[in-house]
Amino acid sequence: MSNDPLSSVSIDKKALHHLKPFIIFISVCSVIIGAYLYYDHQEQAKKSQIQAQLQQEQKAKQALQQRTADKFETLLNNLLADIQKTAQHYKKNRQVLTELILPKNLKKTSFIEDNYALMERLILNLNGDMDEIIARFEKADENVKLFLGAIPEDSNYGDEIRERWNKTQQDYVENYLSFFKREAVLLAQYRLIMQFIYNYRSRVTYEANTNQLRFTTPQLNAQYKALNNSLDELMSNEAKKP
Repeated sequence: MSNDPLSSVSIDKKALHHLKPFIIFISVCSVIIGAYLYYDHQEQAKKSQIQAQLQQEQKAKQALQQRTADKFETLLNNLLADIQKTAQHYKKNRQVLTELILPKNLKKTSFIEDNYALMERLILNLNGDMDEIIARFEKADENVKLFLGAIPEDSNYGDEIRERWNKTQQDYVENYLSFFKREAVLLAQYRLIMQFIYNYRSRVTYEANTNQLRFTTPQLNAQYKALNNSLDELMSNEAKKP
């Protein structure tokens, strides 16, 4: 064995020469792995950011739907409450109008004149109630369209509101329109009777024993009876309505 130190150095240099490709390979692999880890970290961060953004958008969408739902429920509840209030007012005035032509309430000429004037006012009020109810539905329809316009097109929630509102319109608006149309005919007939009695107030008397009005001529009695028969027929047909 040689004790020459230079011989040992020569061996180490040869070993390093053979290890150099391996060291380069390890270095390249380290760079690649580091780059991959950095890329993967960036991708995970992007995915997390996108997921967080989607969650925020979903929460915002749900919040919008809830606000819209609350507004719609408030609108619907207020609308029906207002309609009910107006309908009760209409029903009360309508009952008063019915009683104005009863013979017992027309015993004197002054009663006829007062009832005639009151009927004119009541008919105006009743027509006003009809117009108010329809106007409230029209205004509510405009507000519902605004609600629907605020809902994203890709949301199905707008369809739910639209379906509920369409059903409300069918249940109420169509029924009210049909009812008011029939009411207009009835009110016109009440007015004809009251107008007839008013026009011939100086030629009519009240009979307490029969609780009827009697005019001074058969012709007037026949006309009065015909007017009442027409009213009875209208009311009979109304009673047959579902």
